Amino acid sequence: MASLESLNKSLNKASKALYEVSLEITDIPLAPKDQNIQLIGKILTNIFEIQELIYQQKPELRPEFLKKKTFREGSAANKTKGDAKIQK
Repeated sequence: MASLESLNKSLNKASKALYEVSLEITDIPLAPKDQNIQLIGKILTNIFEIQELIYQQKPELRPEFLKKKTFREGSAANKTKGDAKIQK
């Protein structure tokens, strides 16, 4: 039966496979390499967006390295509806 856990696991496998594909693309003469790598990157971005939705519902599935606050998260915390707030 499908679950958020199984979906996340499948998406992890897919992202690892796509990473391998990107390495192969750089090693073979399949032009245009840059555009092909960008296409892989767009697919990975979509996977990460779906995983973020999963992590919002099941925070325990979020990998430890993604639990740490980043500069972007800190910046996003200072914004309201796209307008930057100045903190004192």
